[in-house]
Amino acid sequence: EADVSKLSRDGLISSLFQVLGGKKGSLDSNDLRRYAELSGFDDSSEDWREQFEGMSKEYGWNADGGINLEDFTSFIGDAGSTSDDDMREVITKLVKGLADNAAAPAKADVAAKSREELMATLFARLDVRGLGLLDSAAVRRYAELSGFDGSSEEWDEQFAEMVKEFDKHADEGIDMEEFGSLVGDADNTSDDELRDILNRLT
Repeated sequence: EADVSKLSRDGLISSLFQVLGGKKGSLDSNDLRRYAELSGFDDSSEDWREQFEGMSKEYGWNADGGINLEDFTSFIGDAGSTSDDDMREVITKLVKGLADNAAAPAKADVAAKSREELMATLFARLDVRGLGLLDSAAVRRYAELSGFDGSSEEWDEQFAEMVKEFDKHADEGIDMEEFGSLVGDADNTSDDELRDILNRLT
């Protein structure tokens, strides 16, 4: 947090971009939704899809090619749109989530875990917001590590179906119990498959 307090506005925007996922060169819809949620957005996946499409048109983004740092800087705008303190707060939350993930057990420890422990560890690693609830972006990370390679639009549709089927509390997210139902028993996803996903989850 001390380092964040010393950053210039350009430095804050660059750091925020990197922490959201910009290390891969660009941000996608899920990365930007994480920022929006930490800034107060709490609507449904359908609402987000409409909002993201509107923003893509407004800012001239090529959503399929990703949002680069220049695009993101334009989106953040001046201090009247997003204050430096707002960005510091979001960066701090994101960094804490990454630190919590880094504190998760090392690969060597995964081999000795029971299925219940594997599930709990996997859920905690996916729950980067620390809310005890997995959003679309978090479940998509699990799905991609399990073989999903569809488009953002295909994922939005699939996640909406998951929420209908598994989200018993209608809270637009998947809690630990619901995640267990989603993953299923060992016949659906073996313990070794869970270990492999955990080892590849970064």
